[in-house]
Parts: sequence; structure tokens; C-alpha cells
Amino acid sequence: MKMKVAAEHTISWYRRSLNAYFFLFHTALAAAVAGAVRFFDRVLTSGADFAILVVILGMASIWTWVYHRWLIPPMKEMVRGLTAVTDEIDVSTRVGYRSFHELGRISHGINRMIKGFYGILLKVRDHSRDISAGIAEMVELSSQSADWSHKISAAMDQFVAALSKQTELARLSGKTAQETAAAARVADGRASESARAAERARRELDKGLRAVAEIRRQIPQTVTAVHDTAAAVEQLGQLSKRVEEIAGWIGHIASQTHLLALNAGIEAARAGEAGRGFAVVAQEVQKLAAETQGAVQQIGGLIDNIREQVEISVARTRRSQSLVDEQEALIHTVATAFDDIADSTADVHRSLTAVAEAYRVMAQGNDTVIHAVDDVVQNAEHLSAAIHEVYSAVQQQTATATAIAAEARRAQERARHLEYEAIRWKGLGG
Repeated sequence: MKMKVAAEHTISWYRRSLNAYFFLFHTALAAAVAGAVRFFDRVLTSGADFAILVVILGMASIWTWVYHRWLIPPMKEMVRGLTAVTDEIDVSTRVGYRSFHELGRISHGINRMIKGFYGILLKVRDHSRDISAGIAEMVELSSQSADWSHKISAAMDQFVAALSKQTELARLSGKTAQETAAAARVADGRASESARAAERARRELDKGLRAVAEIRRQIPQTVTAVHDTAAAVEQLGQLSKRVEEIAGWIGHIASQTHLLALNAGIEAARAGEAGRGFAVVAQEVQKLAAETQGAVQQIGGLIDNIREQVEISVARTRRSQSLVDEQEALIHTVATAFDDIADSTADVHRSLTAVAEAYRVMAQGNDTVIHAVDDVVQNAEHLSAAIHEVYSAVQQQTATATAIAAEARRAQERARHLEYEAIRWKGLGG
């Protein structure tokens, strides 16, 4: 379009130059004739002057005829050719004037200009067609690139969303792993403490087992002692019965002695002076018998008390023997229970030790998981940042492709318009 405008400006300049040349030539010629007439009106004083005027006018007429015969036709021909190019947009027109003088060179220059313009228009037409075809392909590629960029952007949006969700899940997993690790450490501490408590309980149970074993060892001695005590108490009861019998006999003897002393006193009283000494002895014997009966009664009371206490002791000893037998059975049961508790405590200790070890392994595994999750989160963040950069680049590429496609469409329109401007010139061909 710019070349067309430049060519039209050039051709218009040529035409305006020729018209100006015609106008200036006519004006100069008319001014020269008028000036000559005025000059000669003032200075002509003789026939010779008039003859000179006639000669000058004749020469002017001859110049005018030459001008109209040799100058006007080629100039008109050149103006016609330029007008055909500018007004009729026909590049097939050529100036037919040929000559070796200046006007011929001008005519030849105009024809060369029209021919050059014709070649330029041909190149413009062909190049505009090539450009239009190339731009059409570029528009298609830009549209496809924009479509692919949109699809890639959509896919990257989905990928970024999934990656963000995965990162969030990884963070949650890391947090859960940290909480699990903390809980595992706490549980490890508690399990270790429980294991130590179980170990202390096992040691205490060992002490209890030793104490039970000692009690079981002493129980037979206690049973023997209780049996011996029961036998001694029963023997004491028998002895108390024997003492009671003996005291009864002593009481009976004292009673008989008291009767005999009473009778002896009566007989001594009957004997008078002769039996006075015997009466004194009889009284003493009677008194001693009375004291003996009193002592025997006291001994009988004591023996009754002893018998009651012996009976109570026998009952208690029998109860103690029964309790000792029950305690022996209970001690056996307790010993068996202690053995079972010791076995259970050992199992609990082993289990707690295994649990503590498992919690330690779990804590170590959770630490590994935490580090792995941290690596996953960091890698995901780096990948997300890289994807955001790629996404920004794709967005920029999409915008660039869209802008290129739009600019290519505008360039295609300009190329088509330029092709139209080129092919509308007459004489250019299809």
C-alpha cells in the first residue's frame, strides 16, 4: 500500500511537473511577447526598428510553431501515459514518444518507471499471496498452539490442584506421623516404666515367694508345735483331773480326820484330867483338819478354774490346729497363686519390653516417615513452584500465541488488501 501511494505520488509529481512546465513556458512566452511589444512601442523610431520587430515576431512565431509541433505532442503523450497510470490505474500503458533529445530521455524514463512499477506490483501481488498463505498457515498453527496451550493450562490446573491436595495430605500425614511419634515416645516411656514396675513387682513377688516358701517350711513346725501344745493341754487336763481326784481324796481324809478328832475330843472330855492333853491334841488335829478342808476347797476351786482354762485351751488349741491346717492349705494356694503371678509378671515384663521395643521401632519409623514426608512436601513445593513457572510460561505463551494469531489475522487481512490493491491495476494479469 505504501509502495502504491509512493508510486502514485511519483507519477503525480511527474504529471504536475510537466503541467507546470507547460504553464511556465506559455507564461514566459506570452510575457516575452508582451514585453517585446511594450519595449518596441517605446523604442521604435524608424523603419529599421520596425523591421527588427517583425523579425523578432517571426522568430517568436517560428518558436511557437516549433513548440507546438515538437514540444506539446510529446508532453501530452507523457501526460496521457502518466494519467493512465494514476487515474485509470493501468500499468500496461506506455509513452509512445521516442527521441534522442531530452524529451525522449524523459519519455524513456517514464516508461522505465511504469515498467518498474509494473514489476513492483507483480512482486507485491506474488509476495502478498505468499505472505497470505504463510500467514494463514501461521494463524492455523497459532490457533492450534493456543488450543494446546489452553489444554495444557487446564491439565496443569488440574495437576496443580491434585499436587496441592497431595501436598496437604502429605502435611497432614506428616502431622499425624509426628503426633504418632510423640504418642509412641510417650507410650514407649510408659511401657518402659511399666516394664520397670513389672520388674520391681517380679522382684517383690520373688521376695513373697521366698517368704511363702519360708512360711511353708515353718508351717509343719507350727503344726507340730500346735499338736504338741494340744497334747500337752490334754495331758494337763488329765493331770488336773488327777489333781482334782487327789484333792478329793485329801478332802475326804481331812473330813474323816476332822470326825476322828471330834470323836477323840469327845472321848478326851469323857476321860477328864487324864484325857486333857489328848483333848488339846484332838483340838489341834481338828483345827488342822478344818484348815486342810478349807485348803482342799480352795484347791478344788483353783482346779475347777484350771479345768475350765484347760478346756478352753483345748478348744482353742483344736481351733488353732484347724486354722493351722487351713492356713497350710491357704499357704499352698497362695504359693501356687504367687507362682502363677510370677509367671504372669514375667510374661507381662517380656510383653512390655517387646511393646517398648515396638514403640521405639515405631517412633524411629515415624521419624523416617516424617523425614520422607518432609522431603515429599519440599519436593512437591519445588515441583509446584516449577509448575507455576511453567504455567506462567504457558499462560504467557498462550497470550503470545493468541496475540500472534490476532496479529497474523490482521497481517493476513493487510496482505489480502495489498494483493487486492495490486491485482486491481489494469494490465497486471491474474
